[in-house]
Amino acid sequence: MKKLMAGILALSMILAMTACGETGDPTKTGSAAGGSTEAPSASVPASSETPEPSSEPGSEPAGADGEQEGLLKVFLDRNYKYDESGTLSYDFVVLDEKEAASFSALAASLESLNEETEATALEEMKGIAELTGYKSLGFYIYVLRADRNLLSLRLESTFVHDSETENKGVFAATFDTKSGKQIYPDDLITDFDKFDGVVKSKLDALSVQYSDQDLEYAEYFFGYEGVWVKLPDDEHTMVSVAYGEADVFDKRVAGAPEDWISNIGTVTGGFADVNGDGTEERIYTVSEKMDEWAEKTTVYAGDASYEIEYDGYDRNLYLVKNKGNYYVWYSTNTDNDWPNLCILDPLASGSILMGTYGLDEAEIELSDESSRELLLLDPAALVLESRTDALSTYRVANEFFVDGDGLVSIRDDIWNGRSLNALKLLTDLTVDTVDAEGNVTGTAVLKKDSYVGLCRTDYVFFYENQPEAESYWVDVLPVKEEDVEFLGDEDFTMQRLRESLDFDEADTFWRVRFEYEDWTRMINGMAEDEVFTGGMYAG
Repeated sequence: MKKLMAGILALSMILAMTACGETGDPTKTGSAAGGSTEAPSASVPASSETPEPSSEPGSEPAGADGEQEGLLKVFLDRNYKYDESGTLSYDFVVLDEKEAASFSALAASLESLNEETEATALEEMKGIAELTGYKSLGFYIYVLRADRNLLSLRLESTFVHDSETENKGVFAATFDTKSGKQIYPDDLITDFDKFDGVVKSKLDALSVQYSDQDLEYAEYFFGYEGVWVKLPDDEHTMVSVAYGEADVFDKRVAGAPEDWISNIGTVTGGFADVNGDGTEERIYTVSEKMDEWAEKTTVYAGDASYEIEYDGYDRNLYLVKNKGNYYVWYSTNTDNDWPNLCILDPLASGSILMGTYGLDEAEIELSDESSRELLLLDPAALVLESRTDALSTYRVANEFFVDGDGLVSIRDDIWNGRSLNALKLLTDLTVDTVDAEGNVTGTAVLKKDSYVGLCRTDYVFFYENQPEAESYWVDVLPVKEEDVEFLGDEDFTMQRLRESLDFDEADTFWRVRFEYEDWTRMINGMAEDEVFTGGMYAG
């Protein structure tokens, strides 16, 4: 039986060994360490106790314009804990509300997985609290595949002590989307002897030393077009078996949409025929520190490689398939939280980038210790994020799609914002009124001493295709003074909304137009600081 220990419990064992000072290789799975190949009963609830989802794959109604049927809409909740002993990070996987209703059993399994993740993360943080020096502990999740058949996750644990030593474990977790069951390699591979023969031939071709026990405790990552096999105790060695390469797979591995995006992770990476020569190439990254903040990352895609130097964090490597072609994306948040998405050209020999966009996954702030990220999974409906300085500095998001050249194209010029800044009127201000689609419907007067919140704009600071214009606009909505909190002291006070504006159902907005004059924003012929107070800007 090729059933492996549940990923979260394996992470717990690894970090427990680290906290106790054990020096063994941290990538060994719990099943390998314990000698058992059976799945423990404490992973996620058996689907026999969970109701079946209310719909069959492909039966869900079509989504928004451009959205591709067959792919799930998935969020990643990033949770953070900080104290004097160190930093703890852990991820949750959450289905979109409509997806959760259609696939209720899967939603229940993911909720249990998230609860187990949080409990394990908090317990392990306690376990290493007695170690000296600053510590960073992380439980991260990457979504390799999310469609109407399978949800395939890559789980990663990291432990950094004094910013010097990093121990890492990498694990697979796969769910049957309809039943919600967590499933294992022998649920999807029907003939392991034949399958192992294919894997061994590929390892032999790489001149890799391995044993039968290595294959027994390997990790199996089920993607859209094949399964990727990673040996234990080896962070880098991995081979791919395409679903059409061997007649040993359950029917659930087939039927994936033609176009998709896979968040394959940076070090372990994945496989695709990115150069079109008929064979798959390995895609992964290698990073090295240049100084305290900066890193140089080399992205490898077969024989091609690309060096990217940056000050950054939250790095992600994506494999994209669109209209029969494969692309490699690399994203990171750089200096001053400027998000950057690099679209690499696997066929280029000298040029590093096809295009560089100041965009990243659109995050929705939940609290000081949590944020929600809509994952990049559908090439036809991408929500990407940028930064604006439209009467304050804040993040804005828009919908894009992958075009025929593998670049991303924008759908319209309305960027939705997530600012918590509240602006106070210092004077009466005449503005246009506009509807939800951005059409001007009339005029109105914003009264002196009233407050507004920032909603939408056509101006972004960090998008290379931002058109130059004589003026720009930002749409605002009125807010009550009791919904504003004042932080700081008499020398410096911030006006903040107590809760983020929910303007999805608004049918009328107030449009404030502004233009630049020697770096000063001018509104109706007046300088910004003569019209509003409360705007906050980052460098």
